[in-house]
Amino acid sequence: MTIAMFKKILIPLKQQKWLPVITVATVGVCISLVFFLFAIKSERQRLLSEFREYANQPITEINNLVLANISSVESMIAFYESSDYVSRQEFNTFASSVLSSHDSIQALEWLPKVVEDNRKAFALEAQLDGFSNYRITERAEDGKLVLAGSRPDYFPVYYVEPLWGNEEALGFDVQSETTRFVALLHARRTGQIAASEPISLVQSTNRENGVLIAAPVFEKAEFHENSSSTDKPVLGFVLAVFQIPKLIMAAENRWVEDPNLGDFYVFSNPDSQGQKLIFAHQSTTDNLPKTVAAIPKPYVSGNIQIADRRWQMIITPPNGWPAAVDLWLPWSLLFFCLGLTVIASAIFRMRLLGVMELEGLSNALQAKNEKLEAVSKALAKYLPSQLWDSVLADEGQRSIGAKRKQLTVFFGDIVEFTRLTHELPPDQLMYILNDFFTEMSAIGIRHGATLDKYVGDAVVMFFGDPTSNGARQDAASCVKMAIEMQERMIDLRKKWLDLGYPKPFHMRVGIHSGSCSVGNFGSDERMSYTIVGEDVNLAARVEKLGKPDKVTITSDTLELIRDQFEFTSCGVVHVESINRDIELFSINLQ
Repeated sequence: MTIAMFKKILIPLKQQKWLPVITVATVGVCISLVFFLFAIKSERQRLLSEFREYANQPITEINNLVLANISSVESMIAFYESSDYVSRQEFNTFASSVLSSHDSIQALEWLPKVVEDNRKAFALEAQLDGFSNYRITERAEDGKLVLAGSRPDYFPVYYVEPLWGNEEALGFDVQSETTRFVALLHARRTGQIAASEPISLVQSTNRENGVLIAAPVFEKAEFHENSSSTDKPVLGFVLAVFQIPKLIMAAENRWVEDPNLGDFYVFSNPDSQGQKLIFAHQSTTDNLPKTVAAIPKPYVSGNIQIADRRWQMIITPPNGWPAAVDLWLPWSLLFFCLGLTVIASAIFRMRLLGVMELEGLSNALQAKNEKLEAVSKALAKYLPSQLWDSVLADEGQRSIGAKRKQLTVFFGDIVEFTRLTHELPPDQLMYILNDFFTEMSAIGIRHGATLDKYVGDAVVMFFGDPTSNGARQDAASCVKMAIEMQERMIDLRKKWLDLGYPKPFHMRVGIHSGSCSVGNFGSDERMSYTIVGEDVNLAARVEKLGKPDKVTITSDTLELIRDQFEFTSCGVVHVESINRDIELFSINLQ
């Protein structure tokens, strides 16, 4: 949209009485909403931070419970390592004390290593121990327990506590099932307690998910201190059976009913594509999420370390979180800002008429200022820039009068210009003359000259007023300016020749330094800022006596610049109008 189109729309709207009030109200409402959105976002972040801190407590509790349970398994290892032989009664007694302190452990088992050659004797020993149906079993494809096939060694369940409810597990060869075998193998190789993937428990009627904690027990023997655990013969494994729902609920029971918390989920293998939901406590009947990514945010995530494995626990906020009462501060801020908007709109309405009147006066004054500025720019072209600047700064003299000052005066004109006026058409003559004046004036202004006037084909400039750098520096600046002008004339001759003016144009330059009268000459109705005096006339005569393409100066100027330029004497001339002899010099150009 252009400025003109904008004004056409804006001006009628300003005439509408209520538009400014509506504008203030709209802006106020928008700012109020921005503050409200920012405040509600900040408040949500604060509430979420508090929720995270609160939700981390049950995660910490379950980790502490797991550590306590693992410690009990370690105590079983120590029990075996400190005994030469552990009987069934001793195992049951020690395991019972452990289980009584850790309700989340479903069972503790002893899995001795049995080689194939000793399989029958091992089963017979268990039968003599009171388990007449004891045999080493494995699970068939249909899920039933059958007699284990022949293999080099077995790790059957030999001792189990409690026995009641776990009878089916007696004799089951744990390494016959892949998931269980992986846990045993990992514990055997590392010599550390290892956890299995979540499995369906043999001794559970509902096939609940469980996890096995396998702890290797090695035979007592002397080994080299650098030997790895794989070099040690394993005696068997202490196996702890954790039923996952029971394990989680043992720590989380008081938290799942907490109104400040929502749903609970536990996933195994959180960092792989094989994520599996192994526990869920959900307040709704919606479908359970299969992966962490399926749970909408925000939620709190924490790790549960089970021996060498890690689970991920997710706790979501309760439904309807955060409640409206929790966000009272943002809403209070919104109503406060809206109240300020109403007050500001009312005040603005009261001052509207006065403002509109002031705007009218301001627009009229602005229009006059713009007109004066345009006139000032036009008038500036008729006065030297230094004089114009001093007048605007209220520093220049504004009445008729002059003063004597030491000046360096410059005269320059085109050679044989009278002949050119007869040979060139007026439009071409005007183009050359204007081009000449433009270029010479630009050079003069750049060197700090005061442009006096254009007289026919001649340009008159001087240095020393209204500003001066000292007589010597003024004279040097004038000579440098003249040299640059003659150099510029070379380019202008080529330019004019290319434009179709076949005859070359040359410029004469005359410079003289002396005392001149400078100031405002004329009448009360019309004044001209210029220079007059004998030395001005002498500068004009020097220019006429000078040679084309040269810079001719008087001895008076030479005395001021002698040590800055190379020069050549042109001899002594008699100037009739001055009635004295003047020695002239030519500056040596490059």
